[in-house]
Amino acid sequence: MHKKPVIRRSFAVKEPLAHAKGIVFYHALPDNRAQRLANLEKPLMQLAIISAVGANGIIGIENRLPWRLPEDLQHFKRLTMGRPMLMGRKTFESLPGLLPGRRHLVISRNPDWQAVGAEVFPSLAAAIAACSTEESTFVIGGGEIYRQALPLADTLYLTEVNLQPAGDATFPEFDRAAWQEISREAHSSANGIEFAFVHYQRIQADS
Repeated sequence: MHKKPVIRRSFAVKEPLAHAKGIVFYHALPDNRAQRLANLEKPLMQLAIISAVGANGIIGIENRLPWRLPEDLQHFKRLTMGRPMLMGRKTFESLPGLLPGRRHLVISRNPDWQAVGAEVFPSLAAAIAACSTEESTFVIGGGEIYRQALPLADTLYLTEVNLQPAGDATFPEFDRAAWQEISREAHSSANGIEFAFVHYQRIQADS
């Protein structure tokens, strides 16, 4: 009996260039070394997307959440604690500060941008490669980063909020037939907002 082939994703590999005041810079490894690292036998990291999404697909307005939902913030903390978080620069700047117990990997096309406590990468692929030894990694926004990460993600943790707020950032549309709903927990917030914590897992095609 032949074993089914194991399919692994490969990304451009980066290594730390320097550390200064909590800021980490990365540069590309030589091609031959990057290839050797990519060929190492190791478990495939789970890439998860986490977001709160309105019934109309809105996730933000003017770089902030369009609702007040403390229960969702607690849910976010429980899921992401101890895990690396990948995000765009605007999402990082929207945080109240560094979130304890989690790496902050920030994707920015500006090579001069830096922030204390942030690991800065030029692309999503480079940031994912820096988490290759992790069991799981979370993508936390914003809209463009979600769009890039969705084809690569294994898991979605969505807080589906029963509101249709105004906003300027949206969650990308996705083929729900390609995802299995694992669990759904319906709740009503203290301020009367109906929402549900929903866990989706990508349906793996038969090899």
